[in-house]
Amino acid sequence: MDRRRAPSPIVVELGGTRQIVTQTQSSIAGFSEASGQLLWKIPFTTEYVQNIVTPAVYRDLLIFSGLAKGIMAVRVGMKSGQWFTETVWKNPELSMYMSSPVVDGDLLFGFSHLKRGQFFAIDARTGATQWTGEPRQADNAAVLTIGGNLILLKDDAELIVAKAGGKGSDPLRRYHVAESSTWAHPLVLRKGVVIKDLTNLAMWSLA
Repeated sequence: MDRRRAPSPIVVELGGTRQIVTQTQSSIAGFSEASGQLLWKIPFTTEYVQNIVTPAVYRDLLIFSGLAKGIMAVRVGMKSGQWFTETVWKNPELSMYMSSPVVDGDLLFGFSHLKRGQFFAIDARTGATQWTGEPRQADNAAVLTIGGNLILLKDDAELIVAKAGGKGSDPLRRYHVAESSTWAHPLVLRKGVVIKDLTNLAMWSLA
């Protein structure tokens, strides 16, 4: 795994079974929450033998990506007592490396490592690209949604608040929140946003 980032497991209910889904170095897999038993596995490898993106869930679809692998949605279910997986859509135009996507309504928002870093929105139902932002934005960025807005933290310590919509991401506010790189994922609280840079941990109120 990349020493800076690793995927976080997610807990979801698929095929009527509550399970833990995560990416490993060579696959994406689901494990029974109750027993830990491996239920299903999809081979998935990337350059440098690393998978970093945390899967996102849209209805009964798992959406995931990897370095230069595009973005794909897979349906997981149970048929005749056997687990099955089927690819529902693929989007080769965009891809994610260290940044994980988020789902808001029928849209998937994320940050692609292609074109030196750009934000994007995809229709989670079909995989169609809705918009892409300007290229050369950052080496990495964290993406969150809250209250109909996007919270975007770039690794150069710029925090952007933008409208979470399907037609673009015009920034509402921009903040400089640290004097060193911000690779850690921010934590959004009622009172503000907790930011970790290379040496400090601070909470910023957004006005």
